[in-house]
Amino acid sequence: MSYFTPDFMAFLNDLSENNEREWFHANKKRYENFVKKPFSEFVEVMIERVAQVTPTVDILPKEALFRINRDIRFSKDKRPYKTHLGAVISEGGRRNLQVPGLYFHFGASEIMIAGGSHAPDKAHLYKIREAIVEDPEAISKIVQAPKFKSLLGDLRGDKNKRLPKEFQETMEIQPLIANKSFHYVAEYHDPAILLREDLPEWIMEHYHAGLDLVNYLKKALGM
Repeated sequence: MSYFTPDFMAFLNDLSENNEREWFHANKKRYENFVKKPFSEFVEVMIERVAQVTPTVDILPKEALFRINRDIRFSKDKRPYKTHLGAVISEGGRRNLQVPGLYFHFGASEIMIAGGSHAPDKAHLYKIREAIVEDPEAISKIVQAPKFKSLLGDLRGDKNKRLPKEFQETMEIQPLIANKSFHYVAEYHDPAILLREDLPEWIMEHYHAGLDLVNYLKKALGM
């Protein structure tokens, strides 16, 4: 039995074409029944699966789920709703995005699975770079591993053109120290994936492929 139905994708597809509060409220029962409820139940399943591998992850679905409402206070884009549902599964959940973990979101035409450390703050970035200085090859071994490369691709993240003096020497032998983020992103554009009966196992395959990176970052951050 699948965790989602075509109604899940249909609602998000309709929302992308009718991204207005009036339309959303007129279709709220569709959202509650076919989108919010099954996604929350799926997140609960995924928390249990992740906790089997990483027992320190002990959060409730509500601590992992992101709201569908967009924060438009400082955005030129005034569309009130996201056209996907997302969740982050880590020890910190969505309240502490500095904790490396697993993120996924499902849209009408896109499935994204990501993990690692996205946009660490200044103090956390410094700690990661200190870990790279200590062993410049360790992170390369992780992101060059066959399973990581084949399933997750390359490590993502913008780079600094200039680094503090204490990191410049290491930059010559390990360019990844210039990264401002250390995360992977796997994107798929086949909505039929959401109808798979083994969807949790499929996402966990990505989690396992990126687990060494997550654990490396946690250790570097003292988490």
